[in-house]
Amino acid sequence: MFFKNRSLVVLLFVLTLQSWPAIADSVLRTSLLLDGTGKVLINKDIHIRDGRIHQITDWGSSFDFDLRGQTVTPGWIDTHTHIAARTDSAGQHVMPNSLGDETLAEAALATAANAYATLMAGFTTIRSPGDLLDVPVAQSINKGGLPGPRILTSRELLFAGDITSDTDIIKFVHRMKREGADVLKVFGDNHGTITAKHLAIACGEAKKISLLTMVHADSLATVNNGINANCDSIEHGFQANKTSFVKMADKGIFYSPSLDIPVHYARRLGDIPEAKSYTSVQRELMPPDYMPYVRVFQSAVASDVEIVFASDAVAGVHGSNADEFVWRVIDGGQTPLQAIGNATSTAAKALGLEGEIGRISPGYQADIVAVDGNLLDDIRLVKSVSFIMKGGEVYYHKP
Repeated sequence: MFFKNRSLVVLLFVLTLQSWPAIADSVLRTSLLLDGTGKVLINKDIHIRDGRIHQITDWGSSFDFDLRGQTVTPGWIDTHTHIAARTDSAGQHVMPNSLGDETLAEAALATAANAYATLMAGFTTIRSPGDLLDVPVAQSINKGGLPGPRILTSRELLFAGDITSDTDIIKFVHRMKREGADVLKVFGDNHGTITAKHLAIACGEAKKISLLTMVHADSLATVNNGINANCDSIEHGFQANKTSFVKMADKGIFYSPSLDIPVHYARRLGDIPEAKSYTSVQRELMPPDYMPYVRVFQSAVASDVEIVFASDAVAGVHGSNADEFVWRVIDGGQTPLQAIGNATSTAAKALGLEGEIGRISPGYQADIVAVDGNLLDDIRLVKSVSFIMKGGEVYYHKP
């Protein structure tokens, strides 16, 4: 069966990682270092102590890991991915907070395997909204029982159909906070439309108790409702426009687009160009709803709104999260440095973790990723990860 095979794979992952020699303190020798804030550093050593970056110096007399000839960045952060999204043993896509043709144990193992694939793609922290299966996997990862990225989760989702009164919203927000949610995820539209009044109550109540908010907003009307409600981030924003981005920038609201959405859904139905070899010549082979979304993204790039990295990875996409970088640079008009910034310091700020992750700087968590070659010359190298460190522990190294 599918999940029996997947459970074996997870076990092998754990055994493999346990065999890696632990190095409490280490030195990483780099020749090209992007610190996550837009700075490019040449010929530096990164000194790791007790899981954090201790100092960055010129090359010294010795080192533990040779990352010369590679591009070194902070560990990448995906602010919107669905780690529990999976297919069951019958090959059917399973809806959030439900079971398909599978046991609960099989579903949890599938989620753990998705988490590992995401880490191996270079993502050391993710925000995964909307499935209670995220919670035990995140807890196990945090305790060192499973390999994977840090996982922040909303636990559950707030839909229009859940609301019969203002009180329902307030109770839901406080229950999510009490149960340990890292963020409140509100479906502003797509699965029923939440009124402007109710969205304002949800985001306003969450702000009172220091709970971040993210709002699914396909339509321009819902984008504007989310802005007026002072929600923390607008997800997708397929119909957002220049005016929207000006207002978001003025209010400090993050924009969380996922150009890979039309791509990975179209890939289920037929051949789509692969990110690792993609060129602008292949643009005409992309799905029809891709370029309209790219143009929205280009408008955001031209504005002052803060853009975060978000793949919206679902079943079959985990481990391919970095494709989003490629679309943003080759078609979306960003530079590689800007795209990496989306997935490091800006993403950390959006998650409320700007003092912990997202930068290669003294005092920060030692979350570090390297790729073969010069990423500033070719963004597609994000598909060639050669080194992964999270919290000072090495999970992958290709010498």
